[in-house]
Formats: sequence, structure tokens, C-alpha cells
Amino acid sequence: MSVFISWYKYHLLRRPILTQSIATGIIFTSGDIIAQGFIEQRGHKTYDFSRTLRLGGFGALIAGPSGATWYRILDKYIDIKKPFLALLTRVTLDQTIYAPSFIATFLSVQSILERQSKEQIVKKFKKVGNFF
Repeated sequence: MSVFISWYKYHLLRRPILTQSIATGIIFTSGDIIAQGFIEQRGHKTYDFSRTLRLGGFGALIAGPSGATWYRILDKYIDIKKPFLALLTRVTLDQTIYAPSFIATFLSVQSILERQSKEQIVKKFKKVGNFF
């Protein structure tokens, strides 16, 4: 395991956004495989491979690069000497700026890739809006 960690750290330093994008794609893909296989208990006949592909692609192409960039921005510009205040500021900015836009992007991209109609997408946003 330490060989993998060393390899990962090396690539994270050389190409951080690419490395984190690939890792995020793998995590999103793995998460959907686990969700469908163990949580939803789908077998091979009902497994939705296109959903796994959509989620893995979203993780690698959107979530990975945007998250890696966003957290670098927070680290660079939130320069507060008191660690707790710096943490609180970063979490507040993350939850008020990045999280809502990430959720909207996720729902939009997945809905478009699922070929949902405009009405279905609006309905999904209203449902999520009512949750909050």
C-alpha cells in the first residue's frame, strides 16, 4: 500500500488536477457500483451500466477538476492565522458558494445525459429546492 501512496503523492505533486480528476472519476464509478450492487441489489440483468458511466464521467470531467481548483483557491486566498477561524471561513464559503453550484451542475448534467425533458429537469430542481 505504501508504494501506491508514494506513487499517488508523486503524481499529485506533478499534475494535481489531472491526478485528482482521475481519482474522483474512480471514486464516483466505485460509488455507483457499490450503490447498484449492494444497496439497490441489482444483478447483471438490471444493472444500469450507462448510469455508472455517466457518474464516472461526471466525477472525472467535472467534479474532479472543479473541486481540485476550488479547494486550491480557498487555500490560496483564505489566509487567516487562527486555524479554527480559517476552517470556519473555508467551510462557510464552500457550503454557500461551491456546494449549491455543484449540486445544480450535477443535477443538470445527469438530467441532460439521461435525456430528460426541460419539464422533468425543472421538476427535479423544485423537488430538491423543497428539500432545503
